[in-house]
Amino acid sequence: MNQHNPLVYGEAVDDLLPPLLRFVDASRVTSDGSWESSVKMDLAEAAPLRRALLRAEAQLMMEDADAIGTAAEDDRTHDQRGADALMLIAAAMEASATHSGGRG
Repeated sequence: MNQHNPLVYGEAVDDLLPPLLRFVDASRVTSDGSWESSVKMDLAEAAPLRRALLRAEAQLMMEDADAIGTAAEDDRTHDQRGADALMLIAAAMEASATHSGGRG
């Protein structure tokens, strides 16, 4: 793995940053205190993020399946799983930056 451009959910961090930053730049806090963001981007720019999101969602779906019938069972919606997957990617990117000594 390239230590200068580590992988997060199978995608290079440098490829994930541009589409993620577009979401951050377009974000706003709603009247109920939740966060929302909406952006349009071309397929090529979005592709790394879309692939990483699918991988993170697949991980969450496996965890959800394993939790069925246990106290850890969670009946999150598809939208909630997508938001949780985005947070997994962000946390993995932060961990990657911390592990590699920062990205600046």
